[in-house]
Amino acid sequence: MVRAIVVGATGACGRSLVAQLTSMPTVASVVAITRRDVSGSEGMSTAFPGLSPHAPSKLLAVNIGDHARLTDPAVAPLFSGATWAFCCLGASRADPATAAAIAADPESAEAGTGGGRVFETALQRVDYDFMMAFGRQAAAAGCSHMQTISAMGVSPKRDAYGGVMGSYGIVKGKADEDALSNLAFSCGLTIVRPGLLAR
Repeated sequence: MVRAIVVGATGACGRSLVAQLTSMPTVASVVAITRRDVSGSEGMSTAFPGLSPHAPSKLLAVNIGDHARLTDPAVAPLFSGATWAFCCLGASRADPATAAAIAADPESAEAGTGGGRVFETALQRVDYDFMMAFGRQAAAAGCSHMQTISAMGVSPKRDAYGGVMGSYGIVKGKADEDALSNLAFSCGLTIVRPGLLAR
């Protein structure tokens, strides 16, 4: 039986993944790492729309408050017994913390850059640092497989779309390259590279 752990579990991709995993008969349990408390039936149904009726018995949502805690050895027990690891993290300008930081940055406001350096910092932390920290924890715990979400056309050296993806494409490309080079799983690492996500 599969025991899954998911980070980015309440995001656009993560919540759909959690619903699918909890409905699969071959999945015994799902640990969903979150940044906020989603306990109770109302919290679960709001955070994870589409959960099947038997899902709550398989699902454990764990609020770690800040994904920076993924580097903390104290979170290692969350990974114990997990066989599959899924990283659905992705920085978003719509994230309340990122939006507040962009609004508070006078340089971004004056230039109308949509966040410029503030968003680049969020990209580096979320899409690279936190993904790699999650992968290291999963590998150390003996997970057999990890899957992470990237994007079509990313590259650590250049923006394959002539400036459209900018630093996003470079950070994601570097994350993909370093994950392949530095994270070892007995059944491999899958990097999913979809096109633009409709939200």
